[in-house]
Amino acid sequence: MIRTLSIIVSMAMFCMITGCDNSEVATPAADAKGNSLGIKADCIICIEHHLEPTDKTPHVEYKGKQYYFCSDDHLKQFEKDPEAALKKYNAAKAPTTEPSTHPSH
Repeated sequence: MIRTLSIIVSMAMFCMITGCDNSEVATPAADAKGNSLGIKADCIICIEHHLEPTDKTPHVEYKGKQYYFCSDDHLKQFEKDPEAALKKYNAAKAPTTEPSTHPSH
């Protein structure tokens, strides 16, 4: 529980420092932001920043999978070290287990 809270607080601070702004979320409207792709994704860098990607949302294909970003800066950050970014993302998204209160046999 404390680990999860620590990760959430760290990511919030990271977004504040790097300028992650939820107003940049791509919407499904077919306007200057592009045409909806009809999917939902997380920004791999922000982790908890949920996107509705359009054909204009910053993205990259890496190892056969598409990754979407809330900004070009986050795309560039991912491209610098994709394995580190994915490791951090997967660790943050991994389900946490609470210690058992039952005695072990």
